[in-house]
Amino acid sequence: MSISKRIETIASLVSSEHEHVYDLCCDHGLIGLEVLKNSELKVIFVDIIDDIMKRLELKLKATDIPSERYNILTSNATKTSFEKNGTFIIAGVGGELAIKIIQNILDQVQEFEIIISANNNLIKLKEFLIKNNLLMAEEVLIKDNRQFYEILKITNTAKDEITHIGTKMWQKPQKYHFEYIEQQISYYKKSAKYSTNSNKLLSSYESLKANSVVKEEN
Repeated sequence: MSISKRIETIASLVSSEHEHVYDLCCDHGLIGLEVLKNSELKVIFVDIIDDIMKRLELKLKATDIPSERYNILTSNATKTSFEKNGTFIIAGVGGELAIKIIQNILDQVQEFEIIISANNNLIKLKEFLIKNNLLMAEEVLIKDNRQFYEILKITNTAKDEITHIGTKMWQKPQKYHFEYIEQQISYYKKSAKYSTNSNKLLSSYESLKANSVVKEEN
């Protein structure tokens, strides 16, 4: 079965720095399965819905992946207990839930990398990350099935600061980067007159466009 560009990209950002990889709010476990197929890391699948986890366990048992390389954990990711070190994947959830999950990680873990692909409230999520002194290791913008996704890989040991509109994602622009900027400009134009923050974001995206960081002809 082919996987989506989004899943492939998220899985590709997992490094071998930490032995344990937590696929949080994993749903059908597609990201964790991709990690298992392409590495020797151990994956802990976490989701609160028992039926989903039972089906995932059956799916894993039908593969040739050794059972010691994965664990199935039916748990609320905002309350789950974690190993001291790990890679944490948070994808397919809203920004507010992602914040609660990350806070749970920060309360327990000293060394980590967190890969995030939130569905909404990205600015609120980034403000939370900045407030907690987290840093950007990788930052990718993709277009998958006509949808745009910002994928962030953060740690507390990287060198680059997190910004509201991103930096690294614009370094190797494609045409869809320009499309995304236009989409964001259109969105913030509508809300700028009601919000000072929206007005600042509008200015940032307009500046990004004007400075030709992303060009339509790419």
